[in-house]
Amino acid sequence: PEAVPPPSQRVAGAGRLVLAYGLSGMGMVPPMIYLADLAARGLGLGVTAGSLTWLLFGLGAVAGTLLGGRAADRWGGARAATAWLAVQAVALALCFGGPVLVLLAAPLGGFAGVGVTAVVLAWARETGGGVALWGRATAAYAAAQAVT
Repeated sequence: PEAVPPPSQRVAGAGRLVLAYGLSGMGMVPPMIYLADLAARGLGLGVTAGSLTWLLFGLGAVAGTLLGGRAADRWGGARAATAWLAVQAVALALCFGGPVLVLLAAPLGGFAGVGVTAVVLAWARETGGGVALWGRATAAYAAAQAVT
């Protein structure tokens, strides 16, 4: 199969969706790899606080995924994705603000970083791009993580 669909099969907004999801994948790398270590060793909070960041990240991920589907139903996938990406950006910025803000960044990072999958999937479905578009978006997410 062709990597790029012929003009008659292109979906409006597909490029934005693939780019947005790819950038989200890139933004997931720092919290997934370093957040617990940042809390435990980088900020000197200890292993318990590092473990707490993972717990908070996971709880945020569950909430973000469940609420992501509802938000996409209510606002539409593109608007919900914009909101989730904004929350993800805020969470990344909070990682640089010290101990208390890192503990706030953890659930927000999980909420947006993992929950964005639900809203982007809804967005892909809304565009009519189907499985092919979701496949390209997933490939962009993975590639962005690999190069980060």
